[in-house]
Formats: sequence, structure tokens, C-alpha cells
Amino acid sequence: MFYIKMVLFSCTLVLSAFSYADYTEPRLYQPYSHAFYQKDLKIYQTLNGHCKSQSSKDKRTDAWHCTSEGKHFDPCFKHKYVNKHELVCPVSPWSHKATRIFTNDVLDSKKNKHLNMSKTSPWAMELTDGTHCVAISPASHLPYKYKCQNHQYLSGNLLRCKGTWQIYRKDEEGTQIAEVKRAWF
Repeated sequence: MFYIKMVLFSCTLVLSAFSYADYTEPRLYQPYSHAFYQKDLKIYQTLNGHCKSQSSKDKRTDAWHCTSEGKHFDPCFKHKYVNKHELVCPVSPWSHKATRIFTNDVLDSKKNKHLNMSKTSPWAMELTDGTHCVAISPASHLPYKYKCQNHQYLSGNLLRCKGTWQIYRKDEEGTQIAEVKRAWF
């Protein structure tokens, strides 16, 4: 019994020596409430549209892929308790801009996959150097998974083996490993 307590105590000491800055912060995007590290939304356009499938960029039960006037909006979030035919489609976690979509479609989230942050790819990421990246639709058939600022792209699988997640970044200088500071789901 004493041995087990010593091992647990020493593990606690080792873990407390690391700072939280050494870890990627997974964040649950909250479009209908104020949340740290994301902007409060301002609706800049309201459209009528169709929302027939789960988001391809954010695998959450409340996230949908919508279309309106020939444009695709993904992810769009449905509030659990408020108007069941209204969704909000933010540009990114770093932007105030969002589109409101009204739909007559039945939004049955029971068919949608549940979020598993340990396996699902995030919708958006902030790299440790401050670069912002947003998921690209799989339907685009591009070899990259995320589009970032300054003509940068992220590709490959997200490496979650360490406290700070890593992913391959492609820019004008070539391909290198980038570290993820925050990941939004």
C-alpha cells in the first residue's frame, strides 16, 4: 500500500513540473454563449437554406452542413433549446462574422456522430506561432486538410502522442512539423 502511494505521489510531482503551456488546449466551440478564446458572434447575413447532413468539418451532434443560394456553410450550429429551424454558421472561432440560416428541414441529430476529441479532427486550430487554420471540406479534393493564413496548409494526420499535438505544415519554404496551441471542436 505504501509503495502505491509513493508512486502516485511521485507522478503528481512530475506532472506538476510541466506548465499547461506545454499542452495543446482542446476547446469546444460555443456559438451561443461567451467563451474564452473565441469571439462573440455578430450576424452579418440571414438566409433561407437546407441543412440535410452532419458537418463534414466538425463531428458534433449539433453541427450541420448547410447550403443556401449555391453556397456551402460548414459548420452550422443548432441551438439545443431555441428555434429548431435556425442555425448559426461562424466563419471561424477568431471571427465575429456569422451567417444565420433558417431551414424547414427536420434536423434530427440522433443520426449524427458524437464528438470524440481524442479521435476526431478539429474544425479549427491555432498553431504555437499564432497562425490560424480552418478545416477544408473533404469534397474539395485538395491534398491538404486545413487552410491557414499566409498561403500555408496543414496535411497528414494530427499527431497526438505528446502533450503538444503536431501536424505537417506546408508553406513557401517546404514542409515541416508545426505544433498546435489550441484546437476547436
